[in-house]
Amino acid sequence: MTQPSPAGQASFLDLSGRAKFRITGTDRFRFINGQITNDLRKVSETAAIEACVLNAKGKMDAHVFVCALEECFLVDAHSILREKIRTRLERYIIADDVQIEDVTDQFSLFHVLSGESPTADHGRIVSVRRFAKSGWDIW
Repeated sequence: MTQPSPAGQASFLDLSGRAKFRITGTDRFRFINGQITNDLRKVSETAAIEACVLNAKGKMDAHVFVCALEECFLVDAHSILREKIRTRLERYIIADDVQIEDVTDQFSLFHVLSGESPTADHGRIVSVRRFAKSGWDIW
């Protein structure tokens, strides 16, 4: 367990080991919105959402975070769910123009627990609530 940081200081967490997927295609919004429990309209290039992926019986398959880029969505989940999520999502692509790419090894993912946005020379910074606190993901 990590110790709380002193007031006014940020905590930095390396989440690079999480499973990460890039969802592309012209039907990506409709497809992902139908696969998760949160409203994808809340996602932007500066704000991510937390959601669950459920099976046909309503039981939870995965807990995920989703952020948007102009041309795709980035989804991350616990590393143990890497194959399960990919298989689960690909199963429901029927006639949709959607591609799911496992980018786990292509991206680092860091999280900063802080009220203020960090700065980064490279990468994308999005606000997201992880660990029951507001913070920032750096992709």
